[in-house]
Amino acid sequence: MPRAPIVLLALLAAVGAPRADAAMVRDAVGRSVEVPAEPRRIVSLAPNITEMLYALGLGERVAGVTQYCDWPPEVAAKPRIGGVINPSLEAIVALGADLVLATADGNRPADVERLAALGVAVYTIDTRSIADVFASLVTIGDLTGQGAEARALVAGLERRRAAVAARLAGRAPVSVFVAIDRAPLISAGAGTFVGEMVTLAGGRNIAGTSPIKYPVYSLEQLLAEDPAVIVDAADPGPVPEADLLRSWQALPGAAGLGALRAGRLVSVGQGSFFRPGPRIVDSLERLAAILHPGEGAR
Repeated sequence: MPRAPIVLLALLAAVGAPRADAAMVRDAVGRSVEVPAEPRRIVSLAPNITEMLYALGLGERVAGVTQYCDWPPEVAAKPRIGGVINPSLEAIVALGADLVLATADGNRPADVERLAALGVAVYTIDTRSIADVFASLVTIGDLTGQGAEARALVAGLERRRAAVAARLAGRAPVSVFVAIDRAPLISAGAGTFVGEMVTLAGGRNIAGTSPIKYPVYSLEQLLAEDPAVIVDAADPGPVPEADLLRSWQALPGAAGLGALRAGRLVSVGQGSFFRPGPRIVDSLERLAAILHPGEGAR
């Protein structure tokens, strides 16, 4: 009960704060949100959103971020509001947030609704594909008065994505297994952001036929498929090649995998490589170069 007065005061302050020159907009999940014409104190509820804000030159307006927001380096100095699925709503209100940005696939709808009930404008984006990432950048730009900057950024990213496709035109897809985890072996199937990345980079995702978005694989299944390339995204960041190889060789029978014998086991780091934000085309270019050496790189 000792926290109740804090929440009550926050509620009264938020509801009582007048909003001048606000606009009613509809977010990616169909909610109507009253957004200030020029939000000055923005709280990000996901690492990819934080990256978008900084890429659009909005770093000075970022009032708070999650504990998982780690890029760009300047974000280290920003106040933390908790995790993606367990943010502190009181901390967000205490920061005087006039706009909170959430993701449809990462943040809990209940938290969004509770913040809205406290009078905080919460806009949800959806980044389940690269096209969604580009659209979200433009949306955030429009919401914050950085529309021209957002469109210029997206145009550049689109050109680079098209250049990767042009370089890979006519190349046969390379079979790929993306390891989201090693114990157990978990991959990303059809309809996932990771699966789309593999396809755009000139790969054939061997987990793409699974009806499950994140299927668990047995080593026997993996040996039967024997992918040409294994992309390991099980660790927060890239690990040294020798350490990665030892981790895989410790799996009984894994030495029989052709990708290990051919030196086509690559660590990319889960934390940022497949993060649906403005650096995603960097990752796409690198993934294309991993799958098609000499063709996919810029």
